[in-house]
Amino acid sequence: MKLFTIYDSKCEAYEPPISIKSTGEALRAVEIAVKEPDHRFCKYKADLTLYELGEFNEQTGLLHLYETKKHIMNLSSFN
Repeated sequence: MKLFTIYDSKCEAYEPPISIKSTGEALRAVEIAVKEPDHRFCKYKADLTLYELGEFNEQTGLLHLYETKKHIMNLSSFN
């Protein structure tokens, strides 16, 4: 599992991390939220950025965080 977070530049804060199987699945989940008119990701997508933080091994229970978070995309890229 991969760990992701959303950074809100207006709030200057990160969302709690979530675990998702792949980057593609994370992008799909974010795209769905961005297309929902009442979802805050849709309303404030210009302020939001998706980052990958690391990996979680379901078999060992170990967490591996990257030295530097990986920028995946700004949510404003979804139209």
